[in-house]
Amino acid sequence: MVVDPVLAQIVTVSLATLFAAAGVQKLVYRRRFAGVLEAYALLPSWLIPFLTIIVPVLELGVAGGLLITHHKQLVIATAVVLLATYALAMAINIGRGRRDIDCGCHLSGEPQLINRALVARNLLLALATCLLLLPTAERTLVWFDFGVIIFGVVMSALLYGAGNHLAATHERKLAP
Repeated sequence: MVVDPVLAQIVTVSLATLFAAAGVQKLVYRRRFAGVLEAYALLPSWLIPFLTIIVPVLELGVAGGLLITHHKQLVIATAVVLLATYALAMAINIGRGRRDIDCGCHLSGEPQLINRALVARNLLLALATCLLLLPTAERTLVWFDFGVIIFGVVMSALLYGAGNHLAATHERKLAP
């Protein structure tokens, strides 16, 4: 299977934007991020201060690496591992019956409690990231393609935001 370069660019720029925003938020709201990591209760407490630096640096590295490297396999693998790890951490806590944990996705706003929709979202993002491992068709992009790429990135951001809003409001309606 060969991927059209327009689709590859939409996925690349959308993921880079997502990882950049996540990394910056985690650095700016380090204390809150540390609290989120502690709430998941999956790691020893001595490791949390290190992760409040390592995770956002990895996310920022993924964002930059998606945009500027020609050999993206390591960057893509890192992105997939991060997304799958986030999904797994949420799934473990949901399985434990601990749904009252802030997912840590949007540290600047209201807490968003973990739920199955967020697990699915992260797994879908990991799958979309794997799309970048496929070969891209060789063709020259024309002016119209750049408009489609911009539109696709904007639509991706809107769908991401709408999906998060739906997941948050759906969980509130289900809560006792």
